[in-house]
Amino acid sequence: MTKLYGDNWFDRSKFTNVIPDRHKTEIAKTAADERQKRGRSFTPDHVVAGMSFGFWQNLLGRSLEFLLWPDGINGAFPHLPTGFSRDEVYKRLERLRKFRNSVMHHYAIFDKGPTDEYRNIRTLLQWMCPETLWFMSELSNPAAVLQRRPTS
Repeated sequence: MTKLYGDNWFDRSKFTNVIPDRHKTEIAKTAADERQKRGRSFTPDHVVAGMSFGFWQNLLGRSLEFLLWPDGINGAFPHLPTGFSRDEVYKRLERLRKFRNSVMHHYAIFDKGPTDEYRNIRTLLQWMCPETLWFMSELSNPAAVLQRRPTS
């Protein structure tokens, strides 16, 4: 986003004019809240962290593909294999979003293929940052967790 719209991309009408109204409201509120909370220590990174997962995923949507993907958001996936499209990334993020929501709403996930979802997360991380993938792999072992779950 910085590459396309500058450091304060979230304040630039060139950006906010192309996103859906619900996201305009979310980004304006997040930026205002973070500025108030952080004061002089405020940085654009606070806005990045404050935005919802859905916001970031929606920037990969079809309606913004030609505005944001070619010269901007595709840079978040520097290891995306040749031939893979924005649509493939979007579909995998949608899958992750649905799984994440199931977890956050305390739905049972054992019958939802958590190992497959873990592989999906690994794939996304591989496309973004192999070092982060390595770190996650060192800290998590879903197969072991699934083996230890109660049976009754």
